[in-house]
Amino acid sequence: MTEWPKAPQVGVGCIVVRAGRLLLVRNHAGYWSTPGGHLDFGETPAECAARETEEETGVRISDVEFVAITNDVFEERGKHYVTIWMRGEPDAAEAVIGDADEIGELGWFEPAALPSPLHLYFQNLLSTRCLPPRPPNLPFPLPVPRVRVVPYQEDWPRMFESEREALATLLGPAVERIHHIGSTSVPGLGAKPIIDILVESADLVRIDAATPLLEERGYDARGEYGIPGRRYFSRRGGPESDVHLHAFECGSGHVERQLRFRDYLRSHPAEAARYDALKAKLAQAHPRDRRSYQLGKAAFIRKIEERGRPY
Repeated sequence: MTEWPKAPQVGVGCIVVRAGRLLLVRNHAGYWSTPGGHLDFGETPAECAARETEEETGVRISDVEFVAITNDVFEERGKHYVTIWMRGEPDAAEAVIGDADEIGELGWFEPAALPSPLHLYFQNLLSTRCLPPRPPNLPFPLPVPRVRVVPYQEDWPRMFESEREALATLLGPAVERIHHIGSTSVPGLGAKPIIDILVESADLVRIDAATPLLEERGYDARGEYGIPGRRYFSRRGGPESDVHLHAFECGSGHVERQLRFRDYLRSHPAEAARYDALKAKLAQAHPRDRRSYQLGKAAFIRKIEERGRPY
């Protein structure tokens, strides 16, 4: 009687990125990969990804979506896995080892500095051996998060004020003024759940000197990040809202432009409503294309900036 080979097992791996760093775990054999495990009976891949990530690292994820499938054959062990790769948005919980029987170490890693050795199925994801053929945004940057625009939240001003007070205490004389900017600063306007904060400083050297303090508070320093004369920081604020901090020297044209745009929308509710509708439309049309989303807003923003310009 012919003995047929065993059927492949199904596994699920979960890509989790926070502030540009990838969450990886090391098993007791010494190999690094993303959180993941076997797909249980009756479980969806998204449910498995969320369960394994929380069990192994204590991090809860949401907005779980499919990325790719790899065909992983361990010839020396006589095992064959089909791995379904998912991605999810992490909450703000600290990553801790939750399953010490399986996990020996974990950490957040920069894409250019991954640990070694990597597990075979993670290597396969980063190679050409995945179905469909390697997604164009792999290995890094990882799959782009969805453009998420939510209705105005009454709690946004309080969240800003809480962070403003903390920053004023933390930075002291390094700052002159702290402003709430961006869409979350305009009552009634839908927005990505990000609290944008603008800091005016007499000298950016003071901001540079205070960077370690901001990092201790959970901010990631990003330098100018494409805008000369800026210091940009980002912080994962929790499941409800992130925080983006933009520091400029007093008198910068960027400060005047941001405040002019905010103040015009605050004083012209009809224009704010038009902007709200435009953003909702663009988010639906370009759910994974942040560049197209931003370009779609550009003409409206220029119009408002021009209207708000003093003559």
